[in-house]
Order: sequence, then C-alpha cells, then structure tokens
Amino acid sequence: MFASKRFGQVSVEFLLVTGAALLILTASMYFVFGFMQSSADSTALYQSANLGYVLVDEARSVFLLGSGSFVSVSASNPDLLQSVYVTPDNALVFNVSTANGVVSIPVFSSIPLAGIQSVDDVSFIHSNDRISSGRTSYRLTNRNGVVEIRQVS
Repeated sequence: MFASKRFGQVSVEFLLVTGAALLILTASMYFVFGFMQSSADSTALYQSANLGYVLVDEARSVFLLGSGSFVSVSASNPDLLQSVYVTPDNALVFNVSTANGVVSIPVFSSIPLAGIQSVDDVSFIHSNDRISSGRTSYRLTNRNGVVEIRQVS
C-alpha cells in the first residue's frame, strides 16, 4: 500500500510539472508571435512612408522639368499595402493593413498631384482594387502643371 501511494504522488508531480511547462511555453509563444506581428507592421509602415517620400521627391523633379516630362521610378511595395491615393490637398496617402486595423500614412506635397482613377474626392494611383505588392514601377508625368502618378507594373 505504501508503494502505490508513492507512484500516485510521482504521477501528480509529473502532471504539475508538465502543466507548468506547457503554460510557460504557451505564454512565451504568445509574446513571440505578438512581437513578430508588431515588427512586420512597423516595417510595412516605414517602407510605405519611405516610398511616399521617394515618389513626392521625384514628383517635385518632374514638376520642375515642365509640362510633358516624365520619369519612371522602380520601388518595392510592402505586402500589407492596401491602396495609395492622392487627396485634394495634395497628400499622397498610403493605407496599410496592420494587426490593429488599417493605418493611413499621409505624405504631403507642395506641388499639385493626381492619380489615374478618381473616386469621390480622392484619386487612386492604381487601377485595380488592391495595389500589387513586391517590386513595382511608377510613372510620374507632368500634365500641364499637375504631376500624375500611376502604378505601371
């Protein structure tokens, strides 16, 4: 009778140790995956802002070259980028999907900008519902003092 009590105690201790290890493992996995998601979100946000600054700088150059001038810019779109549009106050806005919802990143310009497809008050620079991710090309064209930005590929 004494031996079976000892085996029962060992089984209970084993279950407690295993349960505690699983609890610690689950909690650490939750924090690691949360950190990875937050890191991916901030990377996409920074890449989108950087792309905006590049496009606005190139648009300024095309604007100064005069009507009819154009330039092609090759850039990399982040995977979480949903849409890019121009507002009436000449802001290039990037909508990025994050774990907390969609975040809008505006990049303001001092020169007039336009997209290729107007919906309500905004002008999208891509023709389909979702902008393509990865390496892509943008064409910036000065059309009578307004720089049109369009995604080519």
